[in-house]
Amino acid sequence: MDRLAVRQAIKFLDEDIAQKREQARQNAACFYQGCTEPPIKSHIISKKLLRHIAKKNKVLNLPTSESRPFSDIIDAIDAGTSLEFLNIEPVLIDIGDVQLTDPLFCQPHDTSVFAQIDNREIAEHAERTPKQVLLLAYRALCSLTYQLSNHQSTIDTILEFSKKVGYKHSLAEPERYARLHRFLANDPMLAVYKRHEQIRKSRDYSQLGYGLYVVNVPPCIATTYSLIPVDDEDAKAIMNGTLRVGAEDAVSFSFLPHEPLNSICVISWLKDSQRAKRFVTLNRINDLSESEQQDLFFHFAFESRNVYVSPDWWNSLSGEQRVKYTMIHINSGREHAALV
Repeated sequence: MDRLAVRQAIKFLDEDIAQKREQARQNAACFYQGCTEPPIKSHIISKKLLRHIAKKNKVLNLPTSESRPFSDIIDAIDAGTSLEFLNIEPVLIDIGDVQLTDPLFCQPHDTSVFAQIDNREIAEHAERTPKQVLLLAYRALCSLTYQLSNHQSTIDTILEFSKKVGYKHSLAEPERYARLHRFLANDPMLAVYKRHEQIRKSRDYSQLGYGLYVVNVPPCIATTYSLIPVDDEDAKAIMNGTLRVGAEDAVSFSFLPHEPLNSICVISWLKDSQRAKRFVTLNRINDLSESEQQDLFFHFAFESRNVYVSPDWWNSLSGEQRVKYTMIHINSGREHAALV
């Protein structure tokens, strides 16, 4: 294929992926167990919280490479731009924009299930806090389950496209495809979601472990996500199929505005999780100084796929700091992805 034909084919691929994503938004059912109503565009982080970091109702979002059209990547290559810095500039997004939402819950369930975290501050409260911690993790897991499904669909679309144009993509090899599937941890994360759904229904919050940290920095970042913390050795074993991970291996992380002038970090896990305990121990979270703890939490926050930032705070950073946080965001997971 000549270059013009390649660019035209890439354009069709971008359109096909965009169409499939839009279909997923329209056809998904409410995540609330037993509900078949169509979902609304659910905010993963409430607009009330986002307003604490917004300027004129806008926040900054650091996009991922996956969110960029392939045609943008081709343009960058043609222009001699390093792909490492393709996403260097964060984008201003209105807090009501669809990019800040996922189609997760119908209107009644989106409102009723998450009222405890959408309408109240997260705070140490004997009766309220465990439920709030559960709901933060539960919503993050619902979003992750939806995103992983879309990611899998995108991969399959790329493979179909490659086959159509006569290009043998490396992921067309069954073993490599299986390694990627294990790397993405779709099945374990789905299991985590189901466990949190069970806890939400039973209200048995004793199954949950968590740490809550008020951070002495003004509201500046909003993010919530779930992950399975691994090093390269574990990542390699997981992809090779010699190490199995399950629901008990996941950790949920949130960094959010906290009135009146602080931020708050919430880390949670399923109780008796050995991996979560190692995660807390190896990072020395409870032993760090205030400034060290803040640096660690910022690092975790920028590893999130969906991180929203105060425009004023971002502009107050030095150029070096902005590059540092952007590179944490761009490189998140790449070191393990290289093992696929």
